[in-house]
Amino acid sequence: MRGNNMIVRAKCPSCGQVEEYTPDEDDLRTAAEKGLASISFYHGDHVFVIFFDTNGFVRRSTAIKTARPGREALKPMCFSDLCSLLGRERLALLLAALLPGGRAILASSSPDLAKSVYLAVRRLLGQVKLSAELVENANALAGIAEKPGNTVFLTNRASLTGVGQLPGDVLALDLEAPLKLGREEKKGLKALLKAIDEASKFKDEAAKESFFKNKLAGLRELLDKAAKLLDETGTFSERVLKRELGREVPSEELDFVFFALKRFAGTNAAKRAARGVREFAL
Repeated sequence: MRGNNMIVRAKCPSCGQVEEYTPDEDDLRTAAEKGLASISFYHGDHVFVIFFDTNGFVRRSTAIKTARPGREALKPMCFSDLCSLLGRERLALLLAALLPGGRAILASSSPDLAKSVYLAVRRLLGQVKLSAELVENANALAGIAEKPGNTVFLTNRASLTGVGQLPGDVLALDLEAPLKLGREEKKGLKALLKAIDEASKFKDEAAKESFFKNKLAGLRELLDKAAKLLDETGTFSERVLKRELGREVPSEELDFVFFALKRFAGTNAAKRAARGVREFAL
């Protein structure tokens, strides 16, 4: 059913309160264009977010803690909640942008939701020094090309749709819209997607996060070595990386390095085969 006859109904997993919402035409248009629309409900110490499709079916929901008086930051969500909210592909793409020092935009109708995602990702990345910047409108995003790396911009969905063309190395994510990866992205993100799947098999949240953070640390080390070799020699190969790291480098990790440096680090790398050895060059 559509229009006033449609009712979206869901139960908050945090407090148990049942919310009902009648989507308007803008909601239905958003759901038709992007696959999902969302509505947020303020429940005092948390925000309940419902994601629904054009038929009013609830696809997923989450509860995000809000800041309390005297506290400067929200409590970041756990690994499982982050995966559930973003989906494995969106999470992998976001991490691929930030690991090599790139910039990302997180857009949501709920500021607390975007901030909670940022805090969770910052915790996962550990030694990567991320900073966040709150952006209130599309005009403020116009100068994003001049902003430093490792910056996450938190904004509303209207700002994202009104900003126009963004630099190619800036990742813009609408947290409430579906994401479809291309073939090149799926290949480049295979190592991260595999790590997410492996971490999700653990029952304990602490174990999931610990395992995944170790995987991210290994990929970051690989990126750092590759970037250093590119700066010094203009090229790097599988053989040289293996020597620098003192270990084998799986092909999926090499694919990730190439993808991340090319897409988010401003490195116009070209991949070629040289005597049967994988090699990357500027």
